[in-house]
Amino acid sequence: MKDFIITCTTPCDMNQYYLRKHKMYYIGFYYFLDDEKFMDDFYTTHTVDEFYNKIKTCTAKTSQPDPEQYVALWSKLIEQGNDILHVELSSGLSGAVNSALIAKSMIEDKYSDAKVYIVDSKTGSCGIGLLLDKIYDYKQEGNDIDKTFEYAESIVQNINLLFIVENLDQLIKGGRLSKVAGGIGKFLNIVPILHVTSDGKLETIKKSRGLDNAMNDLLSIMEQNICDNDKIFISNSNCYENAIKMLNKKKKKFPSIILNNDNISNIGALIGCHTGEKCLVISYIGKGRI
Repeated sequence: MKDFIITCTTPCDMNQYYLRKHKMYYIGFYYFLDDEKFMDDFYTTHTVDEFYNKIKTCTAKTSQPDPEQYVALWSKLIEQGNDILHVELSSGLSGAVNSALIAKSMIEDKYSDAKVYIVDSKTGSCGIGLLLDKIYDYKQEGNDIDKTFEYAESIVQNINLLFIVENLDQLIKGGRLSKVAGGIGKFLNIVPILHVTSDGKLETIKKSRGLDNAMNDLLSIMEQNICDNDKIFISNSNCYENAIKMLNKKKKKFPSIILNNDNISNIGALIGCHTGEKCLVISYIGKGRI
């Protein structure tokens, strides 16, 4: 059986250690601070603190990889004797799936016997991380690329992703929240809870008063459809102490799920440009999307 490699892009919000350990390869998105361009590289160029300090005063924008970036990585892996299973940021949040599909066509023209499968994750951040983790476990059971692709497609709608946005400044600055609505929200200490819908788009599902209430409300939402004895991942944007607090609340609420600090990762620069600081993202396996 021909081996295959799992690839992804940096909005998976895992880290380089995890990807190396699981023999996964990544392609970087880009972010701009004013007019200066940087690779989203798991905070290698900028530390977490440096990045969030910069976006407070800079205009932050993002862009997706070009097809040529996919082709460069995949060609190297294919020439080493591998097929490719690629997991991409939701098509409802980015056009990166289209870049990946263009690259797939270019690769298949060049390597007629190569298999390249593209999974539209319909999610982002650690939701992609959780999907990657499930795919890796399935591959390790000895399944080939065809079966693994089918498995990945079958569980996409079971990956739930919930956001808590405590600091509204970047949403206001980026135009995703009006100044009036944002000002009222800040005055009333409103903390919105968002999720990624079945078609991979962001949607606000609740507005809570204060962080603690938002965390408790989020856990109540999760309780509606979470599957026991499975994994939960948490990502945070420069608010690790809040992530630990959330982790401890989850341990009490869902004692059958094994959780530790290894389940916590950083929200990468790509998503951080849009959320700003003090955002928590939680991914889990549910009985479908909420």
